[in-house]
Amino acid sequence: MKRKFSLAYLTIPGTHPVDQIRIAAEAGYDFVSLRPIPMHLPNEPLFQFDLDRKLFKDIRDALEQNDIKLMDIELARVREDLKVEDYESAFAAAAELGATDVLSSIWTKDKEFAFKEFAKICDLAAKYNLKVNLEFVTFSGVTDLTGALEVLDKVGRPNAYLMV
Repeated sequence: MKRKFSLAYLTIPGTHPVDQIRIAAEAGYDFVSLRPIPMHLPNEPLFQFDLDRKLFKDIRDALEQNDIKLMDIELARVREDLKVEDYESAFAAAAELGATDVLSSIWTKDKEFAFKEFAKICDLAAKYNLKVNLEFVTFSGVTDLTGALEVLDKVGRPNAYLMV
């Protein structure tokens, strides 16, 4: 079985999605990961293709012209100041472009809140046949494999997976 590779957003952060797709194709990747969900970081470029129909069309055309597939989008974060329902338009647009996955991470130490909100992300993603890949980040609310597995076990959603 041939392994397939995806060009992660953070490999070339801030790159326009159409350019990222072209670069992925030129480098021999099979997939690309895009970030339509803003992190609200200083000087962060916004590529909200769920809200920008021209950008959506340009991405769709670039995927087709370069024979690249959209694997996932990022980053559906669990944080007290973020609402899961705000991710819906990004999930819908990603699914329309053929994405199969969403990258997620947890940024709270409140375990019950984390379990509840991550389950909501999974349920929302399921509406669009998307899998949710939980990434543990050493400086986040879920810092290691044990913590990530605990979340997956507690939420028990069939579309919840581990990002390694």
